[in-house]
Amino acid sequence: MSRKRTEGTSKEEKIRQAPSPNASNNGDEPPDRPPQWFISEMEKGVLRIESVIEGRLTKLSETMEKILSDNEVFRNRIKCIEGKQSEFVDSLTAIQQEFDDYRKATEGELKEMRECLDDQENRARRQNLRLVGFPEGVEGKNAVAFIQEWLPRYLVSKGKLLKWNVHTDRYNNVQLMALDPCHCDSAPSFL
Repeated sequence: MSRKRTEGTSKEEKIRQAPSPNASNNGDEPPDRPPQWFISEMEKGVLRIESVIEGRLTKLSETMEKILSDNEVFRNRIKCIEGKQSEFVDSLTAIQQEFDDYRKATEGELKEMRECLDDQENRARRQNLRLVGFPEGVEGKNAVAFIQEWLPRYLVSKGKLLKWNVHTDRYNNVQLMALDPCHCDSAPSFL
């Protein structure tokens, strides 16, 4: 209780000592300056506010430093990812170009092969001589000799071969040659 009374009295004393706004100065302090107790209380309050602000600013500063360091890490990762993406896009473009070139070349080769195949099929259809009605194995071991002997006799007997000689290139390629050498190019050929 004595403490409360002392504290109470000290506060009361301070209030009593504090001049009222309407009271005139005793001459201790100039009229434009506040009393000393007010200045000391204000200084204490300012110090408390400064310490609170400094504590919060320190925490804020630490948080900002952490955010900045994290941002730097993220920035480096993003740069790395962008570089790799650029490399991948470049390689993909090169691969796509190579694939397109390969596809064009392959399509060109395939077209040529189809044309050759069609040409071979067309030649086979229009120039093959199909001999039907021969018993199996009648040509013997030498089919070329059989065709060279049989075909001229057959064509002469039918009256089809008048001035042509038969020349056999292969078993399946029989060519009629003209007796006159200047007509050799125009002689019909049978495959």
